Amino acid sequence: MLKLIVISCLFQSQIHASVKYKKILIIESYHSTLNWDQAYIQAIKDALGPNYKIKTFAMDTKRVKPSQYEMQAEKAWSAYLSFKPDLIISGDDNALKLLAKKYQSVETPVVYLGINNNPRHYFNKVPSNVTGVLERPLLFRSILKLKKMLGTDIKKVILLFDSGTTANIIFQDHFKDKSKISIGDIEVHIKLKKSYKEWQATVLDLKSKKFDAAIVGLYHTIVDDSGNNEPSEELLAWTNKNSGVPLFAFWKVTVGKGMAIGGLVLDPIDQGAIAANLVKKILEGKKRPSDLFPVKPEDGELVFSQHELRRFKISLPKSWISSVTFVE
Repeated sequence: MLKLIVISCLFQSQIHASVKYKKILIIESYHSTLNWDQAYIQAIKDALGPNYKIKTFAMDTKRVKPSQYEMQAEKAWSAYLSFKPDLIISGDDNALKLLAKKYQSVETPVVYLGINNNPRHYFNKVPSNVTGVLERPLLFRSILKLKKMLGTDIKKVILLFDSGTTANIIFQDHFKDKSKISIGDIEVHIKLKKSYKEWQATVLDLKSKKFDAAIVGLYHTIVDDSGNNEPSEELLAWTNKNSGVPLFAFWKVTVGKGMAIGGLVLDPIDQGAIAANLVKKILEGKKRPSDLFPVKPEDGELVFSQHELRRFKISLPKSWISSVTFVE
């Protein structure tokens, strides 16, 4: 009996020794406690399963000073050289922008996600080892959804952003560096803020400036008087409490009780799942990244907080109900 057990153990160990795990390095632009990063990383892990060994490196560019970005990029590349992954997943614009030259200097496949800019802006020519998932906040469709929801009560809307990379891309691409545009008969303003004091002053002024609604974009690079990052959860909670007007969102992670009411939002889980699908096609299907066109999720998802809807006495159109995801 003992002999059989020994043989069985040896056989099992040989099986495990013969399993070759594919190694994936996820280079995050941001940090691993950010709910956006947590959600897409978990989605990647869920989709890829146990046959992949996944390591992450967080560049932390929402919290460190821009003068430290290059140093963070070098640390990320050291992690690559040490880990020797079969594939890199590059999360969000800063990682792609800061490591573009490194990515095109190697043959390792790269799958990006969460990219707001045109990837061509980061390369002279997108290299054959790179493809991925684009992220485009659904600005125009979101405003039209608000119009359908609020009717004639909405004439003037403001978008609230920090001054980070994504915010500046949206400002340039959608607003063409102007402070306001018109979508139908709705006047849409945008404000990019660096400091918490500036952010607070803008929020407290919304009602007096006759804004009918606000859409919270990104707010993770907002700093206090000492130049330290303002905790994002506290900033959003304060904004919810003091805005005086209904607060909507572009991203699902911003929706919930004490946060934004909701809207037509993008979900980091979708970004992670689509990126994982590209990874499988490359590593299991033997596809070259250049064979796979970048993916641009366009549908979005209607997500609303039941608590915040009640608080502002907002009723959704009946035709939406079957397609809405409700959270607390």
